[in-house]
Amino acid sequence: MLVESARIAQMKKNFTELKKIHDETNNANQTKKTIDTTLFETKYEVTSTQIENFQLNVIAGEHSAKLDEPLSIAGDNTAMNAVQMLISAFASCLETNWLFYITAYKLNVEDVRVHISAVIDRRYSLGVTPARVKSFVITSKLITDEPLDKIEKIGEKAKKTCVVGGSIHPDIERIYRIEITKSN
Repeated sequence: MLVESARIAQMKKNFTELKKIHDETNNANQTKKTIDTTLFETKYEVTSTQIENFQLNVIAGEHSAKLDEPLSIAGDNTAMNAVQMLISAFASCLETNWLFYITAYKLNVEDVRVHISAVIDRRYSLGVTPARVKSFVITSKLITDEPLDKIEKIGEKAKKTCVVGGSIHPDIERIYRIEITKSN
């Protein structure tokens, strides 16, 4: 199993509690009561502070990460840049969802990895194009003997519940692919 079953049980418990609140809220809505949407919200805060030149220390809760820019754009190339961090967040969010659904549905998967390539049109610095990623190619690579249709259904669930992917502008092209290698 890719994730400990106790961790999946905790996620299911959290989901069940959220669903209960959601159902109660829907019932209240039908009777025209005021709905407190903050029950469904989680707030995240991140602070970025300069270390030196374009080197930054980013703090999120009790965690921190260092970011920098590549040498080609005046950085020191000591860490990922912000775009790489964005793509990393997208890949890790999608992979986390894959791991959850694979484990929750008790699928026999030996390994799952998410690879994302992204293209940026650098003319954004000239004001010609929007300053954003132009396109993503998202490839989920699995080692499994499970049928492709089962894997595709789980892939759709993972994609649909990926907060980072869902937060990316809808006009940005996304191509999702699944590659399966059979188990040895």
